[in-house]
Amino acid sequence: MQSIYDYHNYREYLRDYYLSQKKSHPYFTLRYFAKQAGLASHTHYTLVLDGKRNLSARSIRKFSQGLGLKSREADYFESLVHFTQAESSNDKSHYLDKLTS
Repeated sequence: MQSIYDYHNYREYLRDYYLSQKKSHPYFTLRYFAKQAGLASHTHYTLVLDGKRNLSARSIRKFSQGLGLKSREADYFESLVHFTQAESSNDKSHYLDKLTS
């Protein structure tokens, strides 16, 4: 799997993460991830992947935990989420600057 720093869309990262984990660890399921992340429901991951739900500040932290991201990677993931979910061009520009620094 590519490094998180190679991604510009967190949904693509989550999709690749899921496929990579599923391939290398047969026990890996969305229920397993939800338990590791402290999520109440395993369907949240699917809804996020499908673009039907966004990540909140709280769920960003939970996903970072479930993904096993280190501090710097978690910061990048958070900026990646905000960049992907940004609605205004000013917000997109702000988070793009954070991603590239």
